[in-house]
Amino acid sequence: MSAEGPLGSAKSSDLFCGCGKSKRHVPGRRIRRKAAVVEDSYHQRIKEEKRSAAVRAAMELFLEEGYERTSLQQVAGRADVSTATLV
Repeated sequence: MSAEGPLGSAKSSDLFCGCGKSKRHVPGRRIRRKAAVVEDSYHQRIKEEKRSAAVRAAMELFLEEGYERTSLQQVAGRADVSTATLV
């Protein structure tokens, strides 16, 4: 079964409404492709990579400079992330 609409031609198994109830429970709802799930996992991977880099940088700086003399700017610089990412 295929669906024609603003997203083009797609199998019904490739589409879902995102509410978790049913694939077709409310006609006319905005339908998202499964690619959104892949995109979410990409963002989750990037988030985890940044978090790991920040933790690694913080531990290195704590050992080198001491906890009291380590700033967020130093950690962000070493981890190559913005200070807003650390907060």
